[in-house]
Amino acid sequence: MKKLVVFALLCGAPPTSAAFAQNFSVVATGGQSLETWHGQADTQSLSLEWTRWHSKRTELGVAIAPHVLNQPRSWFGDQFGDGNESVRALSASFVARHHFGSRNVRPYVELLVGPMWAEKQVPASTSRFNFITQPGFGLTFARRGRVAPTLGY
Repeated sequence: MKKLVVFALLCGAPPTSAAFAQNFSVVATGGQSLETWHGQADTQSLSLEWTRWHSKRTELGVAIAPHVLNQPRSWFGDQFGDGNESVRALSASFVARHHFGSRNVRPYVELLVGPMWAEKQVPASTSRFNFITQPGFGLTFARRGRVAPTLGY
């Protein structure tokens, strides 16, 4: 894990030319899946994102994220009292983010798509290999030095 953090920090070093501007972001997320007859899963992740400006308003890049999922232990949810289990996973996603406007507060929409590998089957009794799709939207605030605060959903 230490090597991954050092690698992330080196890759996120500021560019020397604005023409090749890149962004490095650390994004903490959490949420719940839709509730189905399998039950409902909770997830937390810490995503490391590297993006480059493709145009004045569009960023493209990659994200690597470790996840911790709390999911029903059985394919049948908690119908038989099996309870939940904690599962660790790792995903690698392509990132596309489009910003609107050019003021101090810029709305954006984004999409992250890529494969995910888990230590156990997600959902239970299916597969360790999945695809993760994360749409989102939010606001990017005016840059303060080297940091541009962002609020997203």
